Amino acid sequence: MEHGQRMTDGRKRWLWLAGAVVWLGLPWLVFGNNYVLSTLVLIGLYALVGTGMTLLMGYAGQISLGQAAFYGMGAYTSAYLTAHAGWPAWLALVAGAALAALVALVVGIPVFRLREHYLALATLGFGVIMFTFFKEWKGITGGLNGFFGIPPIRIAGIPLQSDWQFYYLVSSFVLAGGWFARNVVRSRVGRALRAIHGSEVAASSLGVNITKYKLQIFILSAVYASVAGSLYAHYVTFINPDLFPESVMN
Repeated sequence: MEHGQRMTDGRKRWLWLAGAVVWLGLPWLVFGNNYVLSTLVLIGLYALVGTGMTLLMGYAGQISLGQAAFYGMGAYTSAYLTAHAGWPAWLALVAGAALAALVALVVGIPVFRLREHYLALATLGFGVIMFTFFKEWKGITGGLNGFFGIPPIRIAGIPLQSDWQFYYLVSSFVLAGGWFARNVVRSRVGRALRAIHGSEVAASSLGVNITKYKLQIFILSAVYASVAGSLYAHYVTFINPDLFPESVMN
């Protein structure tokens, strides 16, 4: 049995090694093909949003139709703070995530006291409100004309402006986000989420605080979407409201 376990662990190590080689070498295989590299960056951003949605919808069984609003919130917060307030991009990204978490808390507290599909309806309405805000509050968002001049993210003073640089940056966030989500799923929180998904009545009878866990995972999914939005804003350096309803699974 120990021999079989060692073989399994060995295969896992080889798979991780092969995955790392592919991850590191992929941009060089398509080097110079900006379309492919740009597509890989966008796939990574959507994967980051999708990780949060997997926790919320796949494990907790809660339907949210407002992830694009949190995505846009992160993008606009990061864009405004860096372009107009002179904040470093990394600090603006954290601020966007904090704002998304706060808004998710405010939206989630009343909604998660209800049952059935109220979260879907509430987040749908929230998405419409935020889209209207993005269009109409021209002093902050630029309205339909868009927000120009978003500075790039810098690491050690070096601006990240090329597709291959952003590929490594975004994929690093995806790996970190996936690792964190994996730990959540394997924790007590993950077990509670699966119980809620299976039956809220049964979970409640076992002492699971349904409202608390659903609210926590909703906030976490909003943070994932906001971080992806901030990275997107610094990647394209121009955003407008029409990008967000179509950008993210809604």
